[in-house]
Amino acid sequence: MLRDAIEDEVLGPGTIQGLYQLCMNASAWNEAEEFLASYVSVQKPIAPPPNLCSDLFNAETSPSLSMLYEFIGRTWRYRFLYDQLELMLSQELLPVEWLATQGMLPIWSRIVRTLSDGDHRTYANAFKLLETAVLRGIGCQIPLHSFVIEGFPREGIQDLYSLKRNPPVANSISAMH
Repeated sequence: MLRDAIEDEVLGPGTIQGLYQLCMNASAWNEAEEFLASYVSVQKPIAPPPNLCSDLFNAETSPSLSMLYEFIGRTWRYRFLYDQLELMLSQELLPVEWLATQGMLPIWSRIVRTLSDGDHRTYANAFKLLETAVLRGIGCQIPLHSFVIEGFPREGIQDLYSLKRNPPVANSISAMH
């Protein structure tokens, strides 16, 4: 019920902050995560950073991301952070320019460690954020994993992005008939 109230924007930021603090004080991590997910989902788009030293996780920049970063610092649930950042990127709530700021450096370092170590708990979440970040950075809107190429064997595909932008002639011809 509280999640619905957050998503319907019935509760204000102060009330959400209070509920979050109650959860954190009681070590109710799952409940705090639910509140944060709802709060992040109703955020308005964040303005691009004014400079490379800007801090995305500053309360003035984004109260919800500030709470999220504090939550991650206490719980180490990085998969949740990756999911929320990926959601914000994919819904264009987070400008891709924020990914190049100094405040994101520790996040990128952790993603590289996660991917290189093959951490099974957070690997998929980290990879999805990385994929979305790269695709948004090059201006692509569709994730590659949802792009299907009919009539081509998977092992023969080297560059899905180029194929999406320049469909193969065989498919173009069959579409005309």
